[in-house]
Amino acid sequence: MSIFREAGRTFLVKILGYFLGFLNSFIFARILGPSDFGVYSIANTIISFVTIFSLMGLNSGIIRFVGEWYGKDDFNKVSSFYSESIKISVFISIIASFLFYILRVPISNVFEFENLEYIIIIAFAIPFMTIFQVNGGLLRGVKKPSVFFFYEEILLRIVKLVIFFVLIYFLNPLNSLFAAMFLAILFVFLFSSFRVFKLIPNLKFIFKSNKKDSKELFKYSSYLMFVRFTEFMMGYVNTIIIGVFLNSESAGIYSISQILSGVLIFIYVSFNSIFVSNVADLFNNNKRLELEKLYSDITKIIIFLSLPLVIMMIVYSKSVLNIFGEEYVIGFKTLIILSLAQFVSISVGPNESLLSMSGNQKYSLINGIVIAVLNIFLNILLIPKYGIIGSAIGAGVSLIIVNILKYLEVYFILKINPYNKSYLKLFPISLIIFFFNFYIDRNFSTNLLYLIILGFVNYGILFLVYFLFSTKDEKNIIRKYFKK
Repeated sequence: MSIFREAGRTFLVKILGYFLGFLNSFIFARILGPSDFGVYSIANTIISFVTIFSLMGLNSGIIRFVGEWYGKDDFNKVSSFYSESIKISVFISIIASFLFYILRVPISNVFEFENLEYIIIIAFAIPFMTIFQVNGGLLRGVKKPSVFFFYEEILLRIVKLVIFFVLIYFLNPLNSLFAAMFLAILFVFLFSSFRVFKLIPNLKFIFKSNKKDSKELFKYSSYLMFVRFTEFMMGYVNTIIIGVFLNSESAGIYSISQILSGVLIFIYVSFNSIFVSNVADLFNNNKRLELEKLYSDITKIIIFLSLPLVIMMIVYSKSVLNIFGEEYVIGFKTLIILSLAQFVSISVGPNESLLSMSGNQKYSLINGIVIAVLNIFLNILLIPKYGIIGSAIGAGVSLIIVNILKYLEVYFILKINPYNKSYLKLFPISLIIFFFNFYIDRNFSTNLLYLIILGFVNYGILFLVYFLFSTKDEKNIIRKYFKK
């Protein structure tokens, strides 16, 4: 029961964290404008990039080893793996910070940062963010993921927002945000460190290295680092490339479009959690027909629930971006491209989880390499000529190609296909919703309140049609999701 309770807490924290992240982006984008918000987005991306490199996958690795030895009440082993993770990652992060400080002038010139202090703040933030992530790995290892995600998704964002509003009375908005970002990272680092040692009273820091544990941990973690690195290359590297080839204003406009299109991913992740909790058991017990049916039902529901969102992102792209400020409306084509790409991407269902949980993890690594290389190549090729639209095309093409690849892998390796005739009913429903919204957009002006109301209307139509024509199993999955 405690496992399900913890899963429920984690899910709730994730939901609240997403809306807080959206609120933060909305406030910062409105106050700073595209150019300064772009500088902030680039800085955030750099911190994430260097932190991934500094961690070397150790924050993910200790989840396994700490979980194993914590379950056996062997706190010496827990302390050993935690200490090795801290020592290795902190050493690398300090070197990275030092290099950033030494190279602050050329780095500032590349991204056209007017203030060298921004690079210094980034340099000082990296070690604290690195330790915070290691603490997070430990908390997840002892079956307390909700605690870590609370610090990362909620506390970090609330503290950043509060400090920002305090400092803005004394500093300009961008300086206030950079200071708030650093202080918020420092805050969650201290809180997570305190919580780790309070949660595990027998935990101690071991200065003497354990070569056996260190080697075992590093061997396992290095693979995870590479997977995480390829994910980063797909999700965030575009902002850095735009900052290099274009300017911070373009990076800011692109970041907002990327955040908005990411709403579709939230639906995918939510239902993927249901799939993951069942797929391993069904596969290991050779219940192939049940697995294929669950995969098909989950995929159909993901597509179904995403339809109103992607249609609204396309039809009301200018109105949605105008919420953040008139300066962002120029990115409406970018939002349309990214939203369509995300929709096509999630329309193949939770194929990544199906491959991983069925013992085909190697394909995850191959897919990660393909999407990372393709995305970077297309961005470098298209951005100089087409600007942020080129970046969106690069990201979109990469997403679609790699997810088609995943679909083919699932089809040919596992002989599973999620699609059947029942999917055909999605087309008339999507057309009804599209033309309804197209008519509204052409004949009425829309603002934030109207968009919210239209969202409820669209989903009202969707659920009405869904429960009239869906199967019993599809209804059960929806009920199970909302009872979590």
